[in-house]
Amino acid sequence: MLLQKVCVKWSGVGKLIYYNLHGLTIESNFEKLFPESYATEEYVAVPDIQVFLGKFDLFKKTNFEEKSLMWASRLLLQNLHSKPVKIFYRPYFGRRVGRRFRKLLWEIIKMKFLESSLTLMHSACITYDDKGILIIAPAETGKTMTVLKLLKRGFSFLSDDYILTNGEKAYPIPSGLTIHSLHAQELNLNFLEKLEIKIRDKILSIPILSILISEYKLPPRELPHHIENVKIIEEANIHVLTFLERGNSLIKDLDKEEALKRLKVIGNVHIPLFTEEILLEYSYYYGYPDFDKLRTIEYSVYERLVNSCEKIYLVRTPKKEDYWRHILNVI
Repeated sequence: MLLQKVCVKWSGVGKLIYYNLHGLTIESNFEKLFPESYATEEYVAVPDIQVFLGKFDLFKKTNFEEKSLMWASRLLLQNLHSKPVKIFYRPYFGRRVGRRFRKLLWEIIKMKFLESSLTLMHSACITYDDKGILIIAPAETGKTMTVLKLLKRGFSFLSDDYILTNGEKAYPIPSGLTIHSLHAQELNLNFLEKLEIKIRDKILSIPILSILISEYKLPPRELPHHIENVKIIEEANIHVLTFLERGNSLIKDLDKEEALKRLKVIGNVHIPLFTEEILLEYSYYYGYPDFDKLRTIEYSVYERLVNSCEKIYLVRTPKKEDYWRHILNVI
């Protein structure tokens, strides 16, 4: 961790790129930090976050400047309590960004959104007749399959796995659709694409090899090439919450108290707060982040979401391929 007045000697900054994530501005010298669609040519004098990759040295040594994320990779964090947050990262392999670093970055992004009463949430979002429908469930329950089935039946796409929300509207977060062999059957893919998905699934099924390869990701902008007449949208007014659950076939109304309880549990999947040691240490020394305050803001967004929705459903089926039928019947 980097204390406030420690100077950094930096080399190899290179070209600076500006990203705009729904009003949160990020400056970086890493062109693959986010998809190109979030890059902006507009100069930002004081961005919310600065992320620099390369080699760096410290002019002054302190006890809590650096944290090792993996092997020889190093990270320095500065100015987390104001703007711009400064993140210096020296990857172990050239300019390759590891999963641990991305997880830390997204946790910082989530904290900055919470300061504006917005939160990142683990949920898919589609629309029908301009009404936003959130599909909420643990990982591997069947959100992606349900989304693909409904897109082929006239629904529009906003997000497959994560959204940004203020409790009333949903916005997409840069993340590709995770596609496995079962999902590939719902898409118009060529032979080589299907083969790559099959090979990746096979490798990922072997624990010792799974760290060497990632799942197949389909960028949302490519969906129209694989599903006819699908429409991609950039925001949606949320009207319906649907919670998916494996078991005997059932669809029923879910009361607001139970819905809020489930949101508090599942909304944080993959982008939680309070998990990265470096952020906990920063809070210990500087008094920020105030995790209790941030959690209170997050729960208030969930409450607004539950109270503003017209309908809340629990959808249960024994097979992940069948959730869409129940949702189609009630929408």
